[in-house]
Amino acid sequence: MTLFGMTEGLALGVLCAALTFTLQAGRHVAPVRGRMSARTLRSSRWRSASAEEVLKERTRLIQVVQLQGHLFFGNATLLTAQVDSLLTASLGEDSLRFLLLDFTLVMAIDSSAAESLAKLFASCHRRGVGVCYCRGSREGFPCSFPLSERLQSLVDEGPGGDLEMAALHSCCTRCGARSLAADRLSCLACGEPRGVGGSRSICLADTLDEGLAWCEDMLLLQHYDSHGYRDAAGDGEPLPLHLQQMHRLCGGSEEAARDLAPLLTYFTPQRLSAGQVLWRQGEASDRAALLVSGRLQFELEEEDGTTEAILPGHLVGEFGLISGQARLGTLRCAGDGADVLLLDQEAFQRMQEQQPRLAFLLAKICMGYLGHRVMHVANRIWESHCLPV
Repeated sequence: MTLFGMTEGLALGVLCAALTFTLQAGRHVAPVRGRMSARTLRSSRWRSASAEEVLKERTRLIQVVQLQGHLFFGNATLLTAQVDSLLTASLGEDSLRFLLLDFTLVMAIDSSAAESLAKLFASCHRRGVGVCYCRGSREGFPCSFPLSERLQSLVDEGPGGDLEMAALHSCCTRCGARSLAADRLSCLACGEPRGVGGSRSICLADTLDEGLAWCEDMLLLQHYDSHGYRDAAGDGEPLPLHLQQMHRLCGGSEEAARDLAPLLTYFTPQRLSAGQVLWRQGEASDRAALLVSGRLQFELEEEDGTTEAILPGHLVGEFGLISGQARLGTLRCAGDGADVLLLDQEAFQRMQEQQPRLAFLLAKICMGYLGHRVMHVANRIWESHCLPV
């Protein structure tokens, strides 16, 4: 400005800003960073053994497309063409059922690109493919266009789930527990409604994990629509709610079910009051807890807002008890109260001496929990799901 004057200086600033934007956008002209089937990406939800068998075969029918950079009218047209090619190539009995668009790495969306993205649903719907838009943030899409509102209106207009069909789906889609009351339309463990609200063909999710969970839920409902619900546990009396998840981690066999009863003789019951702290971050790991009823909350004290809900059927603290590692987070009672079964260090030592088979079973359960958590899609910094509770 000193050399050429105010006007020339402002013009130079605008030119530099435009050049910077062009260079940044040019790095990600291609809107698609990559795509893969959901066989290699699973949600963090616990599933029953029967649901796992279904998803093992059908998650290949979900395609996850990860988007990146700035989306504008030019590369949005390219994205539309790529999705259309994907839909055309996926025909036949094992055709694509659900498309998940992940916007986590998208920095900005202009109005024309937002309009094109909203129209993608109609193209997919004509081919019988459901679409999940994963915003990647609870603050919405990175654009001034009301894309969230536009998509939400499509969700609200879509046909809802069949409550009669949902009643057959007696494994909770949130925690995987089997309902103990056939006439209930909500899970006895976590309260998740067993009916499916909204649309079966479009979903608006805040995180990739939520989007994957919706796609998995819809695949299960489609399967039960066609084949009916079959519980892998058979016609026998179901295990108590707090043992079902442990049973699955043990392999789901009748022999494993028989071993759970003597294992529990080493646990002692305790009632927790609202807000009561079971252990704090950094303390010695001297016990494990099996949640029978109520809810617990796990939190990382030094990372604001990093929490995780612990639902009935979860065994927590077993990793620290076995390995001797200090507590990685604080565990407290959430809600009005909770019932837990506690295994302390003395009882665990007695178990190893008296019945090493049960101690090995506990170690197997611990490995099952760790395996589930390290395979979770959100295993990255600032998430608690990758840490043992």
